[in-house]
Amino acid sequence: MSEHEPCGYFKLELDAYLKQHHISKYRLRQDANLQPTQLQTYCRGEVQRIDLAVMARICHALNCELWDILHYIKPEA
Repeated sequence: MSEHEPCGYFKLELDAYLKQHHISKYRLRQDANLQPTQLQTYCRGEVQRIDLAVMARICHALNCELWDILHYIKPEA
């Protein structure tokens, strides 16, 4: 559990976005210039510190907005 959990957290849903839009991981990896392990980490939502430059490349390659793949989850009341 994160020390920031009482404030909520961010959930990266890149894998779901790719499936919903029928985009292969290989295509995204090529278009966004990502390493295979880097893409897997982002797809699994296991990123500890999100790199905004990487997110910009991903959003550019997918022609999407950041909030299409990154969601803020409010804390439970």
